[in-house]
Amino acid sequence: MMINKVQNNINFQAIKLSEMELQKSKKLFEKLTSAVPCESEISKTKKDIFNLFNPYILKEAESKTKYYNIFKDVLSEIYLYFSEMLNDISNNSVESFIQKINEYKPSKDTIKPEYVHRTLNVSIYQDGQKKHKIDILTEKSLPVPESAAVIDKYKQRIDNTIEDSNISDKIKKRLKERAKGAMYKEIAESENVSAKSVGLTVKKAILQIQNKYGILPPELLKRVKIISKFLGCSEKDLIKAGITSPGLFYKSIENYEKNIREMSDFLGCTKEKYIEKYITNSGVLCTKPETLEKRIKIENYYKKVKNKQGKNVIRRESEKALYNKILAYLIKKYSKNNPKVNIINIRQFDLGNFLKASPKLNKTFCYEIPDDEIAPEFIKYVQDTSVEAIGKNLFKFKIISQ
Repeated sequence: MMINKVQNNINFQAIKLSEMELQKSKKLFEKLTSAVPCESEISKTKKDIFNLFNPYILKEAESKTKYYNIFKDVLSEIYLYFSEMLNDISNNSVESFIQKINEYKPSKDTIKPEYVHRTLNVSIYQDGQKKHKIDILTEKSLPVPESAAVIDKYKQRIDNTIEDSNISDKIKKRLKERAKGAMYKEIAESENVSAKSVGLTVKKAILQIQNKYGILPPELLKRVKIISKFLGCSEKDLIKAGITSPGLFYKSIENYEKNIREMSDFLGCTKEKYIEKYITNSGVLCTKPETLEKRIKIENYYKKVKNKQGKNVIRRESEKALYNKILAYLIKKYSKNNPKVNIINIRQFDLGNFLKASPKLNKTFCYEIPDDEIAPEFIKYVQDTSVEAIGKNLFKFKIISQ
């Protein structure tokens, strides 16, 4: 059945969208297809589209139910059909979207029981006002489940694909557990790590495998095309960066523009120079400007503690790792005062592990550190971590002006 257009109104059969509703729906469709909104914006836009169409869907379900079908089942099918098309909205204009809904026909699963009988050789129709019955299924028409051998074959194919991938053994194990149906929380508890960490590594590994076999999702490739054009980089480079930091694929253009503008201003460089320098550091482009500015300040304070000039360089390390690096330098610098303490690798130093590994350590560490806006926060981190790790504070600091 074709869409009827009467004075610019679009029909679901006899139901019309007003001109205002039609224009509003077109704007909502454009919002999903012409930009790269964040997940919250996508959800809100889809909800707005649903709310606009829902009154007509209800009437359409009622219209298509007629005598033989169960209304709530027909409505559920239309909702499902509507949702599937909404997830593939890039291939639909408002007009084609409505036409496809109009073409929907209730399935046999929606037939009322009283119109069900033993054979499948009749269809629903009216002949001289006489109603004919139809059944939904016979035993022969039921789907046949896959055999155990076929299922094992699928599982083996998944295991082989994981094994052939260029990821660590730990992540391979997580992928296999996930493939067996384990939840992120269950995997995390077995490894004593956070569920968020497990989820992120699994998603990154899946993206890596999809990229290897050239089967990245179409929606993701669409985002890559738009984002890479905005950033002025190749799609290949963006995919390479996004595999290590999936958030790159889901940031909106508005967020990219805001973050790049603020950080290039903070660093005193052009937007182009900022993008060129950090496009391969996906963690930077995905991180909020205020977080990056804080990292720069901590890194500059580390240089200040070493009596060197800061360079406004964005590091990959977290604030905690940067604070640990500062303290490790101080411990190592003054280790002659305590020969029992030896810091081998400053960048891998972790204060909590260091204290827990030395339960009999009773010496109080006293250091002079330069004055800076970061100094109070650094002191608080060190002393709080000491108390949390061993129940007492072993560190005292004297802030001096330079």
